[in-house]
Amino acid sequence: MGSKAKKRVVLPTRPAPPTVEQILEDVQGAPAEDLVFTAVALEE
Repeated sequence: MGSKAKKRVVLPTRPAPPTVEQILEDVQGAPAEDLVFTAVALEE
C-alpha cells in the first residue's frame, strides 16, 4: 500500500491588522448600547 500524497491547500494572505486610529474610530463611533460595552458593564 502506498501513502496518499496530500495536496497542500493554498490559503489567501491575511489582511493587515487594523491601525490604532482605525480601532479608536470604531470604538468612538459605537453606541453606548453596543453589546461589548454592556458586557463590560456587567462584569464591573
